Amino acid sequence: MANKVFIDNILDPATGDQGFFLGMNTDQCYPGMDLSLKFAEEIKGYTSVWKWIQARIKAGNFYGIHVGDYIPFNCSNSAKTRIVAVVAGIDTYYKYGDQQVGHHIDFISKDLWPTYIQYNLANFNNGLIPVEKLSGDGSKTEFVLTKQMDSIDNIIVGSDQVTGYTYDASTFTVTFDEAPAAGTNNITVTGKGDKHPWLCSHLYAFLNSLKMQVPNGTGKDPAVKQVDYSQGGVYYFLPAELKAVIANKRALLGERYSASGLLNSDNSWSWTNLGNLWVPTEMEVCGAPVWGGNGCPNGGFVQYPIFAHNMNRIKGLGDGGGRYYWWVLAPASGNSSYFCNVSINGNANNYFASTTWLSAPVCFRIS
Repeated sequence: MANKVFIDNILDPATGDQGFFLGMNTDQCYPGMDLSLKFAEEIKGYTSVWKWIQARIKAGNFYGIHVGDYIPFNCSNSAKTRIVAVVAGIDTYYKYGDQQVGHHIDFISKDLWPTYIQYNLANFNNGLIPVEKLSGDGSKTEFVLTKQMDSIDNIIVGSDQVTGYTYDASTFTVTFDEAPAAGTNNITVTGKGDKHPWLCSHLYAFLNSLKMQVPNGTGKDPAVKQVDYSQGGVYYFLPAELKAVIANKRALLGERYSASGLLNSDNSWSWTNLGNLWVPTEMEVCGAPVWGGNGCPNGGFVQYPIFAHNMNRIKGLGDGGGRYYWWVLAPASGNSSYFCNVSINGNANNYFASTTWLSAPVCFRIS
């Protein structure tokens, strides 16, 4: 029983000894325990393991719960994908933020979603606010956009902003109350977008089961495509009991956007919600900037304890699968085409945003 600190009266999974085991050996090799089994008697008083742990978190009662412990569950997709949700951090961001974060546990799956997921459909890592130029002829009132915008922020005809129009997002059609005057590219349609690369990305849409516009080209004003994962993606297939307790993760997130052209590094940051499902940032995985640059990409984050002492960042493709590459949230610094990731070897890396052979962990917060 040497070299252990005892806090919690449980069975030592390494030796079978009974004692007050902290859940972490001095060599940092604690394997974690299945919380649904460890607290089975306590959980019987709740409708689900997720209601139980939410109640514990709300009460700030983390007794017997340790980083590395986990809750396994199956998704409702045809493959019944099994996810082992590991406690990555307990109150890691407690009292943080513009809207103070309360007690919480952040879970990161032991392995990856079993299919490949592109970060973006094209090699583009900036924020996205789509703009399309149209030419009036003095009689035409209906225009079909080539960019598949979700919604419109404003329209300027000549030099005047107009409000007399409707927009059908299912056909990407703008219909004006009165025909705009004749002119070449005299109509500027600006869609609603986001300066945070994460929140306009294909990966964000897929993980959160959203129907939304994503970049589908490169350059200053890239093509835009609407994707629809509202009946698929990842979030859609999570158990209803889990979805009922997931909280949006809020963070100080880097922005990378300029109307004048593409940027190779973040130029600002702002508070925003990361979604019901997210991927950790490079700082949260590695504890330091590597490929994501200094300043805005990292100033709002700390390393999750699960990654602090060993190579827990190595993950398999699917539950128990062979080790594989996976995306992290940060766009790479020094270019407009790459996002950061963790390689098959466990080292920090970066690849083209449209790479088709990476996946992502399933990450969520309960608070």
